[in-house]
Amino acid sequence: LIESAIRQAVVVLDYIQLADNLVEQEAMMEAEQAFLHMILDTMGDGLVVVGEQVGIEYVNTRLLLMTGYTRQEIFGQEVGILFHPDDRDALVLSLLKGAGSTMKLDQRLLKKSGEALPVLLSRSSFAALDPDAPQQVLVLSDLTEQKSREEALQRQSQQLQALNHAVKVISS
Repeated sequence: LIESAIRQAVVVLDYIQLADNLVEQEAMMEAEQAFLHMILDTMGDGLVVVGEQVGIEYVNTRLLLMTGYTRQEIFGQEVGILFHPDDRDALVLSLLKGAGSTMKLDQRLLKKSGEALPVLLSRSSFAALDPDAPQQVLVLSDLTEQKSREEALQRQSQQLQALNHAVKVISS
């Protein structure tokens, strides 16, 4: 009886130690997840995790700010909802084909208001826990500022060409 009681006491102590370890590991995992979410939400680019049937599984805060949508409005929707209708079908088809397919890098993100936003698209594929359910990560960089600089440079180039032409006419 004493040996049986000692064994049970040892089992109880082991169980308590395992429960404490589990609580500690769970707290560490929650802290790590909070840290990762903070990093994803503070990055300067929009991020979308797309599931097997091109459904939106995760978006970061930057993408929500870029588009004007809320998480509830786009979670589970087809990723095509985020892109301009002219680009949508080709993009979704390319995502369905998987990592080996090619797609345009510069896309137009469609804001909730209907306004188009030029973005640079980067895509990466990975196998989720289920290898038959591949997921893709899309990173969308806002090109609005770059496009406006390109337009300003184009105007400046045209002005310089007109000035050059005027100098040639005057000198001739």
